Order: sequence, then structure tokens, then C-alpha cells
Amino acid sequence: MSDDLTSLLDNAVKLRLRSDVPIGAFLSGGLDSSIIVATMKRLGADVETFTVGFGEESYDESNNAAEAARYYATHHHSSTLHMDPVHNLGQCLKAFGEPFADPSAIPTWHLCQHARRFATVALSGDGADELFGGYRRYYARKQLSKLMAIPAWLRHNFLYRFVEAFPEGSEYYATSLVKKMKLFSRMAKRLEEAANDLLPQTFTVGERIQLFDGTSVVPRNCHHISEFGLSNLDPVSQMILTDVQTYLPDDILVKVDRMSMAHSLEVRSPLLDYRIVEFACRLPLAYKICGSNQKYLLRESYKNILAPAVYSREKHGFAVPLGTWFRNELKTYFESLVLDNPIPEFLNQQVILQLWLKHQQGTVDNGFKLWSILAFHQWYYNRKN
Repeated sequence: MSDDLTSLLDNAVKLRLRSDVPIGAFLSGGLDSSIIVATMKRLGADVETFTVGFGEESYDESNNAAEAARYYATHHHSSTLHMDPVHNLGQCLKAFGEPFADPSAIPTWHLCQHARRFATVALSGDGADELFGGYRRYYARKQLSKLMAIPAWLRHNFLYRFVEAFPEGSEYYATSLVKKMKLFSRMAKRLEEAANDLLPQTFTVGERIQLFDGTSVVPRNCHHISEFGLSNLDPVSQMILTDVQTYLPDDILVKVDRMSMAHSLEVRSPLLDYRIVEFACRLPLAYKICGSNQKYLLRESYKNILAPAVYSREKHGFAVPLGTWFRNELKTYFESLVLDNPIPEFLNQQVILQLWLKHQQGTVDNGFKLWSILAFHQWYYNRKN
């Protein structure tokens, strides 16, 4: 099975290396982008690689990318993102033409802008997490049955309250035990509230009702299990296949398309070759998540050509330090755009104010929620210009 996968990906990469213009690859130093770069090198390509870093250490992958670039002997180009809301934010979000709230659009914008200085085409590792079970929430969902075995009164009256009592900082969640515990307990509560709410929603159904309270907006119910015919599958496979049909095309690919086209950069994704998608969708869950090992088949298939550090490294993700930004670089911008300019026909301003105050007090990291609200306001006022 490993041979089948590597043969398919070799062919997919080879096809996407056809170009009359300079071609390179995004490289984070993680598994997916490293597999693409390693395959490009094995096929004889002279590879330019690109990465973007952050000033906040827990979010920064630039050192990992540089280490991988040295291992694969690429011509590596790294850039550090400094958030400038006046210049980057409005420009970036305006490129979507809709209220797009994935914050990784900001570093993607910067990465594409940086890569376009050296190449016209770039290969990416997009699709690996959705196809081969790479997101941490898949593993968390697999473990959730253990938590749900605890009586409901004990979960709600003790466990959930105990976890939420811890203050959370602004560091990347994968490096914070408190954030991991909170995300796990919140996933449990969210699925108790709406069992079909499979997507990585920023707000729960209940929170959306509060945010839209008194407005004309009605929160949409989630019917993905019935809509996609997933009722006979296990809960993790339901999540994975829902992401393949929603989160991947509606978020990830939209983000990369808009941000790359804004800089006249073409991004190609070999892992989304239709033959690899079909191959991945036929795989049993055990080949995607084996014990605590995620993207198991993908990782094992490339074990011998990956840098040792890449093979053993945990998933990081293209995240940004929103919590820090909203207490610093984005603080004044949010206050002037959102707090001073309410949109009562859509959003409950009192709910927004409470989210903002709790974030500023440092008791909870509401970065993702505040970003969604900011993106909506940015779109709302952009559309008038």
C-alpha cells in the first residue's frame, strides 16, 4: 500500500512540475510540505522553497523550515511577518469579497507575496490533513468516548468547570496543556449540544444564537451526516469526510486561491490529485490514525526519505498569534473598527464587548472569535467602498 501511495504522488508531483516559468514550493518543515519537497528533489528538480515566520516563538516554524531546507539542499527563502493592520489586513481580506474569517489568510498572503519574488508557480502540501487524518481534533474525537463515559452531572458540575477555571495565555495551543484541555472539553460540550456539528466551528450553536440575538440572522443547523450519507461510518471518519467536502474546498482552498492570485502566483497541490483523493477515501481509519500516530500511512511511506526531525515532529499548523495581536497590534484597530462602529442588524454588540473584555483581562483567549467578528466588520465596510 505504501508503494501505491508513493507511486501516485511521484506521478502527481511530476505532472505539476511542468512549467515554462520559475517553480518552487512552500516549506514549513512539517510532514506534508517536506514530502512534496523531498519528492521534487528525488525527481531531479532544482527547488526554491519559501516559508514565513513570526516573532512569537510558539507560533514560529521558520527554524524547522530552514533545517528541512538544509537537509533537502533547496534554495531557501524565509521572511518574518510583522502585523500591520492598516496595510496588510484590509488589503488581504478585501481580496476575498466575502467575510472570510480564517486567520491563516494573513500569513498565506505574506507567504505568497514573498514567494512571488522568486517564482511564478509554487507546490503546496494542502490536503494531507483532511485526506490522511492529520488534524488533532480527529484524534481528540477518537478519545472522546472515554470522557463521555463519565456521568453527565460530574462532567458539567466538576470537570468542565475545573478546566475552564484555568486562565489561558496567548501561546500556540499545541504547546499549552491548558488550551488542549479546554479545546477537548469544549468539543465534548459542543457535540452534546449538537451531535452533527462536525466542522471546526469558532462559535458553538448556542454562542451563535447569543451573538445573533435580536437580529435577522438565524444560525444554520448542521446536517452533514445525513447530507453526505455518513451515518454508517465511525465518528472520526464522519469528521474527516465532512472536512473533505466542506472545510477543504470552502476554506483551505479558497484561502490559498485568493491569496496566491492576489500576487499572480499559481499554487498547485499534488496531494489533491484526484487519484490520491480516491486512494485516501478508500483507506480504513486505522491507516490514517494508528494508536496516537496520525497520518500513519503517509508518514510511514516516506520514512526513509524524510529528515529524521520531520518524521518525528508533531503537527504544528499554520497558526498566527491572534491572542497577542488583539492585546497589541490589533487592539486599537479592533476598538475603532468594531467597538466604535456596531452593526446591530447583524451582531449583538454587548456579546462582542464581553468577549473583548474577557480577552483583555487575560482570563481566556478569544482570539479566533474576535477575528471572526473583525473579518465580518472589515467586509461589511469594504463592500461600501
